Amino acid sequence: MHERARENGARDGTPILWSARHGADLWINLFFRADEIVSKQQTTWRRYAYALVVCLNFLEQRGRLWFEASTRDYTDFKHWRMADSRNCGRVEGTSFDTDRAGLKRFYAWASSEYEVFNPIPSQSVQSGGHGPGRRDPSRRRSHKVELCLTPTSASWANPIEAQFGPLRNFVMGGSNHPNHTVLASRLQDYLRWRNVNARHPDVLAAQRRERAKVRSERQQRWGRPRPKAA
Repeated sequence: MHERARENGARDGTPILWSARHGADLWINLFFRADEIVSKQQTTWRRYAYALVVCLNFLEQRGRLWFEASTRDYTDFKHWRMADSRNCGRVEGTSFDTDRAGLKRFYAWASSEYEVFNPIPSQSVQSGGHGPGRRDPSRRRSHKVELCLTPTSASWANPIEAQFGPLRNFVMGGSNHPNHTVLASRLQDYLRWRNVNARHPDVLAAQRRERAKVRSERQQRWGRPRPKAA
């Protein structure tokens, strides 16, 4: 067995994933023979293997194989891994980013080798995505995005604080969502509706109330400069 593994490109310490239900999956294990993976350290192999095992076990409980995974499966896996009270092994965002890096590398490889759908989003939990795509001006133009640069002393949230009021009123106020996945779905539904009904009277009224609340908290009246500190 060891001789055959060496002939297939395995090295000492190369992970072999095996399932009691499905046995050893050749397609998955070939990932650890790929050129871009073979050159990495054994600690990286173990991290990737552990991330795959946890995700594959999650998918197996759903009756799904790894090449059937959807973006919704990944979203539910992230919630289960980080926030589900039924999971005694919950992890923080930085630890999940490590899992996500391994899954992203695996599915990128599988997508190239087997044309399997890659369910892993491009942005991480912690970083928020600062890849080249976010800095490409052509992408901003294609999506009609305009950058609004503010002084370093200004709060980045000032331009959007008025949007949080309607969001709380229409989605979160008086709600009892059973988990983060359901809440995220409700938020997405609201944002789709909000983009179509930007001038809806209820939205505009909620924005005005939020602006008035922010100004009152800062003890600043509309149209007047902030009073100087004594």
